[in-house]
Amino acid sequence: MKRKIDPKLSTEISRDPNVVTVYEDDPLVLSKITFKLGTELIAANMQAKKLVSQIRIPTLVQSRSSDSLVLGADELDELMSMPDKTVNYPSLSEGG
Repeated sequence: MKRKIDPKLSTEISRDPNVVTVYEDDPLVLSKITFKLGTELIAANMQAKKLVSQIRIPTLVQSRSSDSLVLGADELDELMSMPDKTVNYPSLSEGG
């Protein structure tokens, strides 16, 4: 069984309509996700959550608060245990 990926997500790739068109026309971009891929993504996410708590070096994670493609910056902040960390820059904007 394949589930269709939300087509509105492609408009989040860039504010440049030409970039969005190139992305949408790219035959290597998945428009559907299989059950197997979904379960592998969930398993990889669970493994990453376990490993992130082992990071001990100073770390900077930059993520726009309005980014709808990359989720989890708040969760990363909670999972990271090193004393020198910075997560999330809500004022970052695409293209400066």
